[in-house]
Amino acid sequence: MLDELSPELRTQAEDGFMQPAWHEMDELIELTEAIVRTIGGGQQSVLYEAGTFACEENLRGVYRVFLKIGFIQLMLKRVSQAWSVQFDSGRMVVANSSKRTARLALHDVPQPSAVHCLPIAGWVKRAAELAGCRDVSCEVSACRLRGDPACHFDMRWR
Repeated sequence: MLDELSPELRTQAEDGFMQPAWHEMDELIELTEAIVRTIGGGQQSVLYEAGTFACEENLRGVYRVFLKIGFIQLMLKRVSQAWSVQFDSGRMVVANSSKRTARLALHDVPQPSAVHCLPIAGWVKRAAELAGCRDVSCEVSACRLRGDPACHFDMRWR
């Protein structure tokens, strides 16, 4: 996979991304596209799985306890905060929600990418499962790359 990366990003990858550092969105996109080509065999569905894995890694320890205490409504209340911790552009909001559904909307990302939405959908789905929801689905129902004004993530659960 390293051969797929630019020299700068390849050096960081060879070092193992061990030093905490802020990475620009174009680096994330490049790395993610390389994952799709090499690990995913060109299938973007691997990104949904990557988002699920990232959620498992992100929500350990005390974070997981908070999810269990507050369930899905707490997660939805914190979605915009969680976005701003991970990204320095764009904003994630809860566009609407009910007892068993929610729509998250991602606005103002300066570099929308096809490889961006699927990991988010996978992450959100797994977070809802960790919050105690069952039969969770999260679909990308709108995307800026298709000309929509925002990317929408439609969630359903029991």
